[in-house]
Amino acid sequence: AVVSTQSTGSLPVAGSQTELGQNTPFMKPNDKINSFDPNIIKPMPMHHADDDTINGISAYRFELDPSVWAVSDFYYTSIPGTFNMTSYESSPVLLSEWDLLHVPNGTEMVNGLNKNATEENSGTLIDVEPMTGLVVQAQKRLQINLYIPPNSQWFNSFVDFGNGNMKTGILFPIGKIEEHALVQDEFANMIKSSLSTSQNLKVGLQWGVFS
Repeated sequence: AVVSTQSTGSLPVAGSQTELGQNTPFMKPNDKINSFDPNIIKPMPMHHADDDTINGISAYRFELDPSVWAVSDFYYTSIPGTFNMTSYESSPVLLSEWDLLHVPNGTEMVNGLNKNATEENSGTLIDVEPMTGLVVQAQKRLQINLYIPPNSQWFNSFVDFGNGNMKTGILFPIGKIEEHALVQDEFANMIKSSLSTSQNLKVGLQWGVFS
């Protein structure tokens, strides 16, 4: 399937909405998650970044792949760390992660942004229990920015809010979006019980093979 998008051509639909809770089971650290965000009509691939423990469940942590925020002629995106929504929203709107994470010199554009922004406090992350593929924690963080071109009337008006010497223009934040989900204790206990049963079954089968 393909969808019409704010790009130079039709975009193949690939991946799924992994934040809904299910991925391929028996995951390995080098596996990637191919997700698709219907809100911005764009694939959002994720790679394994770290290991974590959520409510006593060992999990793989995945974060957005750098390609999501790369400069792209296909998406009419010329500023790293952003995604151009201009044609989709009929206004100069660029999306980014919180606090212009991954935008070069992003925190210098406007006063008040977190200069210590990291994937942990400003990015999009998914924690997955690798054996079952179940998402045990997910957080999506997007920031809506208004692009103000240099030497424009608005640009000169916004100098007091940030750095008026930015030759590429200013990305002025107008809103933050966060979606967060965390596995509840009761369901976490069910997962841990199932994993324990699976491990016991695996050990039993191994003993059966070698006895």
